[in-house]
Amino acid sequence: MKRLALTIASCMLLATAAACNGGFYFGKQEQNEYTLISQEEAKKIIDSEQGIVIVDVRRQDEYDQGHIPGAVLIPNETIMSTPPPELPDMDQKILIYCRSGNRSKQAAKKLADMGYTNIYEFGGINTWQYGTEMAQPATEPETEPRFPSLITSAADIALYDPDGQGWNYIFTYNGENFTADYEYDNWHISDSYKIRNHDDLVIICQALADIHPIHGADLESYRTAEDMAYEWEQHNLAYNLLPEDSQWKGSAKDVDIDPKDQGKSMYQLFKDRLSEGES
Repeated sequence: MKRLALTIASCMLLATAAACNGGFYFGKQEQNEYTLISQEEAKKIIDSEQGIVIVDVRRQDEYDQGHIPGAVLIPNETIMSTPPPELPDMDQKILIYCRSGNRSKQAAKKLADMGYTNIYEFGGINTWQYGTEMAQPATEPETEPRFPSLITSAADIALYDPDGQGWNYIFTYNGENFTADYEYDNWHISDSYKIRNHDDLVIICQALADIHPIHGADLESYRTAEDMAYEWEQHNLAYNLLPEDSQWKGSAKDVDIDPKDQGKSMYQLFKDRLSEGES
């Protein structure tokens, strides 16, 4: 990952990113922080205040299946290091949700780190009790997703430990074998760039976590399959930025999932690895 990040730096000529870290606080909000509120509180704000924006940070297909009325779709994976065009006012009150509350916290932190001053995160739509609406039917014929889902459960990947030692595993995806090697608090998946569907990544990550869970960044909690999949997706984005003739393309094809990279965007990973290279 260190060599990968340094290569991305030379390819992208990224600007220096903000150095502050965000977080969430109950009952208060300061610069570069966001506020965690209950869904009941969020409903009261939606019903009583003008000029707010509700942001759904799930994927398009999830949004289409049902979302909070009036919510704007800004998928978490599209929120990078610059303010989204849908949110031009850095001081506007912004209410953020996702499916279960993981991606919404990631998005809230990223927006707070950019300088948004009025961010409220209220969890996932799977516990929202105040009604949703469906997206308007498409006016054009639906097309097949770019990266269709190929599995429905962990059984479909036939994950197994060939030597019985509990460290080196093999699983099958799309007719191809992949290796997943475990060291303490680290899963290393070879050729990870070949697996792109979000739901499939979550299933695979859950299967790995069921065998050897990975600690979160606080080294007390454990990472969920959703945020493990998010890190995998960020690594895939980084891999895709490398030109085909890059000498690092081969080494960038694998992902390591560990505690310190929990919830970090591709740009945050870049910042960390660049700092490591300078130290």
